[in-house]
Amino acid sequence: MPEPESLPTAEPAILPDGQYGGFPSPADDYLHRTLDLNEHLAPHPTSTFFMQVQGNSMAADRVFDGDILVVDRASNYRDGHLVLAIVEGTFVLRKLQLREGRFWLRAPADHLANNLPNHLPNHLNDLELDESCEIWGRVMWSLTKH
Repeated sequence: MPEPESLPTAEPAILPDGQYGGFPSPADDYLHRTLDLNEHLAPHPTSTFFMQVQGNSMAADRVFDGDILVVDRASNYRDGHLVLAIVEGTFVLRKLQLREGRFWLRAPADHLANNLPNHLPNHLNDLELDESCEIWGRVMWSLTKH
């Protein structure tokens, strides 16, 4: 087995569409663009942040402990979007829900499914957006290691 230092290095490439079969042209090696994840994950680079998730409270929304979130502070949000909010001085990850014309931060689905009491701390209950909680940014991507 070759030593790691001797392995060839290559940047990931975006393969062109339409390659269905047959013998590829040797010139095709020069047609592939390199893959720039920043271009795809961070359309607003100056307002995009990467954060690591701690805990599995949002597992029902396919966000797991250790995932990396790509949060865009310049992106608009709407009903159903995942957002990172600040509640009682702490970051919380929640799904946004529109009810009767007002936005709410929906409690994690596992807490709702377990029918936990409503006297839980604020960060575990549904919260109406007001001056006590604010949306910090919209979660554009969550990256899960497999």
